[in-house]
Amino acid sequence: MKHTTFHKAFKINNNSFDAIEDLLAYALYFSPEIHHFLEDWFSEKEFVVVKTSGSTGAPKLIQLQKKQMQYSALATGDFFLLKEKTKALLCLPIAYIAGKMMLVRALTLGWHLDVVNASSNPLNTLSRNYDFTAMVPLQLENSIDKLHFIKKLIVGGGFVSNNLQEKLQPLTTEVFGTYGMTETITHIAVKKLNRFSSLRTIGIKSIYRKEYISFRNTGNNPFYQTLPNTTIYKDERNCLVIENSKVSNEVVFTNDIVALVSVTQFQWLG
Repeated sequence: MKHTTFHKAFKINNNSFDAIEDLLAYALYFSPEIHHFLEDWFSEKEFVVVKTSGSTGAPKLIQLQKKQMQYSALATGDFFLLKEKTKALLCLPIAYIAGKMMLVRALTLGWHLDVVNASSNPLNTLSRNYDFTAMVPLQLENSIDKLHFIKKLIVGGGFVSNNLQEKLQPLTTEVFGTYGMTETITHIAVKKLNRFSSLRTIGIKSIYRKEYISFRNTGNNPFYQTLPNTTIYKDERNCLVIENSKVSNEVVFTNDIVALVSVTQFQWLG
């Protein structure tokens, strides 16, 4: 495999680079953690070793193919309409897959990425606008007053309470809950958490019942919509099973109990 490269439009902290060596030199000065990941990313290896979070069993080290990580980045860009020169904010730890994938998306899609400390209140000193970022629920909760700086935001790594969802409703930021894990290279399904008025009422035929379930995304949308190339079903425990060869060579058996609404939608139950 040849060295993984990066998009010509890629910037980090308003710095652009002509060569991998230049980027690595800057990363070494700026962040040892990011430098370590980039060294691994640009190496001859076809995979990155990461630790799972425990969603599918005891935490363990697994190999993620770089091509599959790049596909995941492209899928996110397509789904959320995030093209090159997207202004993005990385406020998650690079040690975990969510932080790594924000960097991979920027490298792959040519985003202009700013990096701030992965604190519980990452927007505390923010004074510029961004097109996209990713947070965990605690960061989202603490950032409500400054979310107007962000156009689109995905939240994962924990449950978004009904109380927090209520706080999101008046905001101009589009907030999406995500479902995924290390084994699926972050999210394989999303659901909108606010700004539902732009969505039309749709009818979904349940795969367990003959009638159609008609709902409007208002107040609380319980259904996750899978991303393309994802097949879902349940095992004998009623837990979600995921197949997507674009991001995982293996079928992923989760410990999450779900209700399947259609072949592309499910409700997380616990």
